[in-house]
Amino acid sequence: MFNRDQIVEELKANKIKTLDLSATKKAISAQPVASFHTHNVIKALAVLLDGKLASGSLDGMIKLWDTQTQQCVATLEGHNHIITALAILPDGRLASGSWDSTIKLWDTKTQQCVATLKGHNEYVSALTVLPDGRLASGSGDKTIKLWDTQTQQCLATLGGA
Repeated sequence: MFNRDQIVEELKANKIKTLDLSATKKAISAQPVASFHTHNVIKALAVLLDGKLASGSLDGMIKLWDTQTQQCVATLEGHNHIITALAILPDGRLASGSWDSTIKLWDTKTQQCVATLKGHNEYVSALTVLPDGRLASGSGDKTIKLWDTQTQQCLATLGGA
């Protein structure tokens, strides 16, 4: 489980490291407390409500990691392209965005995709959860979409050409 004295650093060397910042105020001198050998180049990270770490990568897969044992405990497959964004919904589901222009919602307990949100015309580049629980997605189509993840409906589209 991560605590506030740890951060996650993305590395192109197919590793995820957690750094302990409690001993220093300078991140440059922080020492890794864990290192995970991952599946591919990491493009997105998120910490699940149960403390597991989710990583999304160039191979289109999402891996769930036990941060104590540093072992992969699940692989989520369903996207057809690079995973570019991950976000944790208030109910614990994982949202993933991809170059396949979709957003998938995952039940991380059953490791199943429970919904696919379609609406962007290009790759999904960013995801975040708003304070009211709505999901916001940014895309290469120059739009931001606001989603109700319970009904799986797009509520609004901002921007665009």
